[in-house]
Formats: sequence, structure tokens, C-alpha cells
Amino acid sequence: MTALARIRAALERVGSTTRDGGKTWRCPAHDDRTPSLSVTERDGKVLLKCHRNCTVEAIVARLGLEMRDLFDDDGARVERARSDSGARIEILGPPTAAQVAALKRSRRILREQTLTALELVRVRCYGAEWLAIPALSGSRKLWAIDASGKPRLEDAKLIRWNAGSVSLVVSPALRGGALAVERLWDVEGESDLFACVDAGLAHVVTSMGGASSLVAHDRHGEWLRGLRPREVCVVRDLDDAGRDGAEKADAWWRSQGVSTRIVTLPADLGEHGDLRDYLNGRPAREGMLATEPLGDACDLDAIANCVELVDPGGRSANCAELINLATVRPRVVEWLWPGRIPRGKLSVLDGDPDVGKSTITLDLAARVSTGQAMPDGAPGTLGGVLLLSAEDDPEDTILPRLIAAGADASRVSALPGVRNEREELVPVSIPEHLDTIERAIEATGAVLVVVDPFMAYLSGTHSSHKDQDVRRALAPFAKLAERTRAAVLIVRHLNKSSGGHALYRGGGSIGIIGAARSGLLAARDPDDDSRRVLAVVKSNLAERAPSLAYRLLPADSSVRLEWLGESTHSAASLLASPIADEERSAVDDAVNFLREALARGGVAARDLSLSARSAGISEATIRRARKQLGVTRRKTGMRGGWVLELPKALKFTEGAHPQDLSAFAEDERRRESEIEEHLL
Repeated sequence: MTALARIRAALERVGSTTRDGGKTWRCPAHDDRTPSLSVTERDGKVLLKCHRNCTVEAIVARLGLEMRDLFDDDGARVERARSDSGARIEILGPPTAAQVAALKRSRRILREQTLTALELVRVRCYGAEWLAIPALSGSRKLWAIDASGKPRLEDAKLIRWNAGSVSLVVSPALRGGALAVERLWDVEGESDLFACVDAGLAHVVTSMGGASSLVAHDRHGEWLRGLRPREVCVVRDLDDAGRDGAEKADAWWRSQGVSTRIVTLPADLGEHGDLRDYLNGRPAREGMLATEPLGDACDLDAIANCVELVDPGGRSANCAELINLATVRPRVVEWLWPGRIPRGKLSVLDGDPDVGKSTITLDLAARVSTGQAMPDGAPGTLGGVLLLSAEDDPEDTILPRLIAAGADASRVSALPGVRNEREELVPVSIPEHLDTIERAIEATGAVLVVVDPFMAYLSGTHSSHKDQDVRRALAPFAKLAERTRAAVLIVRHLNKSSGGHALYRGGGSIGIIGAARSGLLAARDPDDDSRRVLAVVKSNLAERAPSLAYRLLPADSSVRLEWLGESTHSAASLLASPIADEERSAVDDAVNFLREALARGGVAARDLSLSARSAGISEATIRRARKQLGVTRRKTGMRGGWVLELPKALKFTEGAHPQDLSAFAEDERRRESEIEEHLL
């Protein structure tokens, strides 16, 4: 009797019923009114799964059975093997202790990430004793696509139960597919794949059916392309069939647009030598013990690095790629927000918490979704918006803010995560999920992509403080932006340092702002705590745009932005260290000077500067005082100079005694152009 028949008979004996021909039963371990016990069979073993979380031990006990009853007995295994293959295979049981010890010493037993000694069985077939790996299928950590579970015999004394000639077998790390693989190994046969995984290679595939067989490659081409390998290393056995197969596999991968290396194993492995021999030691192939492994993953990588990398066109990938600029067609930079956010490029928005960075991104999203003008009045662009927001809830934060900003919510989409192979929603990771982001951009017609904050989406394998890691993540993101023509806005928090250049104040590596073509800063207005300022930190593609002031206002249990026009503050002044007491005193003196000097009306900028110098006030201090008072300027005619004035609310009343500025000597005026340039 098979184990499955035994379990079904026991379920019927205790009064359990099934609703779908024996796949789902009422669980005997709890009061089960609706069948919730899944009963399946795989490789001679019954799998019990109660969806009310009853343990397998409890279920077996209620059935009056033992755990060993979940497995086929020897007779059932022999019958099953005979029916599958037509060959009489006698199951002798697990390997002996001596066999296990010998296999471990020769590295023929795979480590925990694949198969273990306990999963091997001793079998007798055609009068000889063999060791068999029971199965390779989706249920195992080692994964075979289209696995059918049919056995196959080999010349060596090892039986592998695999999917036959059309299966694609892949290493555990590739099971989910859709990765960005740096180096993929394409090897000959599952035994070589086992050895590679055991030696530490994470990304390995093989197409069953022989050295030259690429049937599985063709059948699963889309899946393989989804791995997006930067390069593929092709390895075949040291024989004529292997060399022919290597050339065919190399050509197949290059036809898919992938650069390749054909890796030839050391000749001292002899005729028919393969990866298993190289990694496990030649004696292991003959059933003897290897004293030391001949190679490992590092050795294989070193061999591969010495082989020429060939691009899809058949040229050495290290050859210089020259572009004659006479053949290049100039293209005008496209802007989502002229001077601030270019399309097809990366931009960065930096700022401390509570300055409204996310609100700024949603204000811009609202404008794009409706085609409204930008905050400075520049024409807007109508299109879709894609939001990657790790900190704000779509229901209670993002949507209310979009509504307050007047957005067309039907044009705005959020990307909360991606589905893995188990249909679980996992966080988006950059650069691993850039293909998902690109498909989302295409599906939504997005012209603006917001990543808020960037550090929440950077892959755990990439350090935000290592320039090389950051550039490896952002370089393909920049290419994505270029392909889709979407403006990508990355949001960062500021670091905790004070002072210094604004370019160095964003969190993480300098490589982040280095990869961006535009950098923005949101900060508090030093002169008015109720106001904020958006300034340009970096502008590679246009003249630096003026800073804009804004205010955060309540709006129906949410918040919205009110743009207040240009601000005189620059990124440097917004991030300047607090003024020391003595410097603050000097600014106060300069403020008093300006109040008196401008009390009765406008004064020429050059005269005011000369007067300030005479009073011992530096130009830098007078500029700070001007910003603090809100001093305005106006032009007096086509050839006239600039005139400075106090705001109306600050002008002195009658009785003020401003200084007489007309007494300065004429020779003091000769530097007026230079002074005026610095002052303005």
C-alpha cells in the first residue's frame, strides 16, 4: 500500500470526509466543519497541511498512525519506480553511515542550501547498487522548471530524478527570477550545477538534454532574459561535444543581447573533465575519495576574469566604443519644471524633517496630473505620476494632500511593492526592481516619478555611504529615466553636520547628488519661521533658478502649500551655521544703519555702500542686514544705477536724522561698478 492510500483509509476510518476527490479533508485534529486539511503526495511522501495550523504530529496521532506511515514502504517505491521508468529499481533504504562519511569527505553530498545525505537513497538497478537523488522539482530548494519527475540513468553510478530533456534547472538564488544578475553561469548538466552551488556560486543554470541541447533555453527564453545578466560565463565539458555546446550556448546568449565569456577548464582534468571534477577533485568521479578539492567559486571567477568578454555583436566588450560627434543629433533638454526638474534625468530634493519635502512632491504631482502651471508660473506638463512613498500612508496622508492640491487622482499611481514567487508583497528595491518600475511607468504614462525617501528603497546589498555602491544603483536608474523620458525626483534627508557646502549636506554618499543633474533644497526661512524656502543646490543643465518661498497651510485635516514668490535666500544662506554673538551684534548695527540711511527714501546703491564702508560695516554684513530688513531695489532709467529702499512699513517717520551721503569725495566713486556688483 502506498502512503497516500494509507492516509486516505485512516481519514475515512475516523469519519473524515472530502469534498474534492481526496485533495482536501476535514481535519481530525480540530472541530473542522469545513474541510481544511490538504493531503498531497510527492516523491513517495504524503504532505499534510491544516489551514487552521494543526501540527502534522497531532493529525497523525488522531489517525492512530506514526510519522513513518507518511512514507511509502519499499514495495510501493519499487512499484512506483517500475511504472515511471520501465526499469526495475529496488529501493534498499538510506545510505549507510560509511557511505555518508565517504560522500562528505569527497564533497559529493551537497550542503544545506540544496540536498543533504538524508535525501539520498540506495537503490539496486540492473544488478548494481547506486545512490539516487529522489527528485528535482519546484518543491525542492534546487528548482527545475517544467519538472515531470521521471527518472534517468547515467553511465556514472548515480540516478537523478529530473524533468527529462527539456527541463531548465536553476540554482536556489534564481528561483524567483526577474533579477539583475552581475554574472550568470551556464553549465552542462545538473551534476555540474550541484557542484557549483556547493562551491558557492549563487547564479547558475543548466539546460537538460546534453552539452548542445538548448531546448530549455528556447522554451524558457523570456524567463532567462528576465534575469538581466550583465554577462554569462559558459562552461562545458572538455570534449568535442562540450566545445560544440559551448559555442552554441555562447551564440544563444549573445542573440539575447548579453555579453559572454566561454570559460575553458584546466586541461589537466583530462578528456571529458567537467566542472564537477574541477570543484570536487578528479578521484571523486571514479568513486574514490578526493584528498582536496581542486577549485572553488573564487578560482572559477579568477579563470573567467582572464577570458575575453565578448559583446552581443561579437566584438570584445573591452574595445573602445567611439562616437563621431558629427553624427550626433543635438537635442534640447526637456523640462518638467524649467530650471529645476529636467525630464529623462535624476533630480534630488534634500531637506530636514518638517520642511514639507513630501508635500512639495505631491504639490508637483497635482500640477502634473492636471497640467497646471509650475509654482513660478512656468507652463506645466500633463501626464501620469508614479509615487514610491515609504513613509506616508496612501489613505490618510497622500490622497488627502493630493486632493488639497487639486490633483486628478486618476492620473496618480502608487507602487507599494512587488509580488514575489509566493505572491507575497515585498518592498521595492533599487536596483533589483528597476524593471518593475519601468513597466509601471509605461503602464501609467508617468512623466514624474517620486522616490520618497531614496534610502528606504536602496537595496540592502548597496551601502548608501559607499560611492561605488550608490553609482551602481543609480546609473541604471538614470538610463531608465532616459529611456522613458520621465523626470525622477529622489527625496533625501539632510545629514547631521552643520555648515559646509550645500552639496555635501544630503544624506548618504556624494555619489547621489553626483548622479543627479539637478539638486533642490527645502529649508526653513532664517528670517521667518512660518516660511520655508526651496532653493537650487545644483544645476548642470541650466542657469540656477531663483529660490522660492512657500508656506504650509492646513487644509481639511491635511496640509497644502502656498507659494509666496521669490526669496533672496540661497542654499548656502539657508544652511549657514548660526551667527555668533559678535557677528549678530554687527548685523544689528548694520540694520540700524540701514534704517537711518534709508529713512527718507531711496539711496543709490553705490552711495550706500561707500557710506557703510566709512562706518566700518563690511559688504557681507550689509547684505545680511538688507535681507533681514527686506530692503528692495529698483532701477532708475536705462542708464541709471540701482536705488535701495526700505519696505514702506519700515520707513522712519518725520524727525529721523539720516546721514548726509553727499559729502563723500569724488575719488571714492571710481569703484562704484565693482561695489554695486558685490552688493547686488
